[in-house]
Amino acid sequence: MQQATGAFINPSDITLEDYLLKRWVPIHSKKRSGPSIYTSSMGLIRNHILPHLGKRTLQSLSSRDFEELFNTLAVTEKGTYKEGVRVKPSKPADFDVNLDVTMNPSKYLSTGTSNEVYDVQKPALKSAVEWKLLKESPLPSEAPKVIKRKREIWSDSTMKEAFFQIKHPLLHLAIHLAFVCSLRNEETVGITLDETEGQDHFH
Repeated sequence: MQQATGAFINPSDITLEDYLLKRWVPIHSKKRSGPSIYTSSMGLIRNHILPHLGKRTLQSLSSRDFEELFNTLAVTEKGTYKEGVRVKPSKPADFDVNLDVTMNPSKYLSTGTSNEVYDVQKPALKSAVEWKLLKESPLPSEAPKVIKRKREIWSDSTMKEAFFQIKHPLLHLAIHLAFVCSLRNEETVGITLDETEGQDHFH
């Protein structure tokens, strides 16, 4: 394979799964990333990359494979995989997933998740080139475009009704803080990543 030009790459049957989990993560990711980034990266790898491309050999992957991966992620419901295992059943053959994505976009993985998958794969495949496992990275040159969805917020009348209906003082305080300070759910209740179970499933 291009031996005359000095670009010869030894044939290898290592899969993407083995490369990521047995070579790249132990040597690169865990040592150079903080605990939260490492946990997030492992969640992306296990739940959004390996179920689709993990069994493919590293050298067989092409940019088209990754384009198809990002297309698949765009029509994948959140929480479909946990620890790399599918926990939600496949949809019936006649189910119009594209229509459902349009009608219920919050059920599905965001373009931001696809972008994060790209960001995880970029250094991993760059290392594969440096380690002479690949001649060049099969990742597309451009990351998936992030499309920001408009956040749905309560109207003033809905908020007033909620305050009127809520009787528990702590819940009342939590809702008030969330509304006044524009807090996320985890910020409102004061939960940190190390206090949760299944840390790999936030994507």
